[in-house]
Amino acid sequence: MEKIGFIGLGEMGAFMAKNLIKAGYKLFVFANRKEVTEKFIRLGAKACSSAHEVGQSSDIVFVMARTTEQVESIVLGDNGLLQGCKTGSCIIITATINPISVQKIAGLAKEKQVEVLDAPVSGGKEGAEAATLSIMTGGDENTFKKIRPVLETVGKNIFYLGSYGMGEVAKIANNLLLLINMNAAYEAVNLALNAGLSLDALLQIVKPSTGGSWVTGHWDVVTAWKENYQPEGTMDLIFKDFQLAYNLAKDLKVPLHLGAVASQLGRY
Repeated sequence: MEKIGFIGLGEMGAFMAKNLIKAGYKLFVFANRKEVTEKFIRLGAKACSSAHEVGQSSDIVFVMARTTEQVESIVLGDNGLLQGCKTGSCIIITATINPISVQKIAGLAKEKQVEVLDAPVSGGKEGAEAATLSIMTGGDENTFKKIRPVLETVGKNIFYLGSYGMGEVAKIANNLLLLINMNAAYEAVNLALNAGLSLDALLQIVKPSTGGSWVTGHWDVVTAWKENYQPEGTMDLIFKDFQLAYNLAKDLKVPLHLGAVASQLGRY
């Protein structure tokens, strides 16, 4: 079994890491918070003092940070992951970040004969816990085929989408659709409620009908995102991903008419 590193043991990353331990992989972790590290030591993981040490210890390293800047700091920074990575190892970026950044990291990694896959995930905390995440992967296809059994430990629907950054493009597009669908659903629900129709009745009708979507099918989950807004929570991540979509569209000169309206959905 490969030795696997994991950096980014937050709400989703922690469940992904636990599933790797359950599958029998030797896990090497690095976290800024001592209580997180101690928790994984109790589960059988080995704690590392830096991202660099994780790279030295592992054949494959997952990076599940929040932002492009965080991923670049972890991978490319002083005492960073890439400095420690061994020849022939692989970095899997499961964070949703700028596709151009993935391409930059992959180019620098190739100089060290280290491979990179961008593999952002969808499915939320529930999918991470149940190992049913959708994983959208970009990078070298042979590397993907080699790494796929590891990905299958944390996800269920696994897609290979082409070269470096294409996994990020797919995830960004998916979350753009999610935000637009949320706007559309809230508008329709607001109209129905003001006209006197109950929410339960509307959702019962919409779910099997042409107006149905993932949003209406998981209305309790979606409304909880909004009603329990927290900085760095799910809604914050959706808006972070929209900003990635906006920046990508700007670079490509692609208009986002509905996306621009959807970005006005209240966070709080």
